[in-house]
Amino acid sequence: MGNSGRNIVGETLRKRISRLQKERIQILIIYITITTPHSKDFKRYNEATKYCEPNELTLKTLDMFPIDDWTNRHALDIGCGVWLRDTFELAQRGFHVLAVDRNSPQITLTDELSGTIDIVSGDAIRIIYDIPQAQQFHFVNAQWVLPLLELDREQMQQFLAQIHRIFICGGVFCGQFFGPRDFRALNGNVLSVCEEELRAMLELTGFTIKYFRNVQGNFPTQRGDLQEQDYYEFICTVQ
Repeated sequence: MGNSGRNIVGETLRKRISRLQKERIQILIIYITITTPHSKDFKRYNEATKYCEPNELTLKTLDMFPIDDWTNRHALDIGCGVWLRDTFELAQRGFHVLAVDRNSPQITLTDELSGTIDIVSGDAIRIIYDIPQAQQFHFVNAQWVLPLLELDREQMQQFLAQIHRIFICGGVFCGQFFGPRDFRALNGNVLSVCEEELRAMLELTGFTIKYFRNVQGNFPTQRGDLQEQDYYEFICTVQ
């Protein structure tokens, strides 16, 4: 990983962000361990998504909300994946990116990016909670990761409140949750919700829902197997 793979495990986020700001780091990639029992599934998923384009919901959200008027744009990419699909898209659109994933990248960064990327590991939930109030974001991208954090409904509500806390006014938040019939929801460690629960969770946290869709049916997964899927896509803003 060259000079981007510094080992600063154990540093608090506040100290690390202060140091990086002094060094004028423009893009921060933070790989954060998310405890999960599905390591084999993640390996299959990572291999299957090697050549995939950025997530459709990420692109849809970026197209819905023009960002030309935002200066010093900052994005938080939770669960960026080993191929940094959405991270690079955000960076190419002018964002300074703080990206989060349980694994290290499986690609070689260009010289242009290697000097502006910082890679660390840690606990996802703790890191989000430790982000200082002064470090705020215009865009939070959470593709296929929130239900996998092994949080119950009350804990998820608190976690969403922490995400809301680090938004600037007018910021945009997008992601997915699994419905009760989704094949991933059959695992006891995966959070599933019904539509009414999810809408209430987002709105009680302070998010304004701008787009909401429930997708149901038997579809091939990105690993190639046919599974019953039941999930919600959402795009929210912070007023």
